[in-house]
Amino acid sequence: MQNLLLLLFILSGPACFAQLDLTKLQRVDERVIRCFTNARCATHGDSTFTVEKYPSFFRTQFISKFYDLKEVIPFHIYYARDIGEPLYYIQHGSCRGFSITCPLPHPGFYFVRFFHAAKPALVEIDARKPTVHVKMYGACEIHE
Repeated sequence: MQNLLLLLFILSGPACFAQLDLTKLQRVDERVIRCFTNARCATHGDSTFTVEKYPSFFRTQFISKFYDLKEVIPFHIYYARDIGEPLYYIQHGSCRGFSITCPLPHPGFYFVRFFHAAKPALVEIDARKPTVHVKMYGACEIHE
């Protein structure tokens, strides 16, 4: 299953593992992720890992803590070069409530936003340095 998910990301197009061309990506309103700042979330998670070189990826089973395996949850992946930089839409998809893999084509911030009506979630990946920091917010109550 892990290899299948990775293969799907590799085959899903140039936005995944190619160098991101920000001139071809759509800018999005930062509220799509900032709404989690004051959200009440039922579960949180933190993780750290090291990236030897780019492209790379991040995989987590965090969403299995609050999503049912039978549910299909839509998600979007966003990117920003650094703090204060514009936020760009990279790609969308849907997943079962088991795990998610996020491509990391090069350094920057990546956000995986899950659009579940009752339990939205966010995975924030700070990949600006070789030591990558991940914050996860699940089953949140947000006011968009």
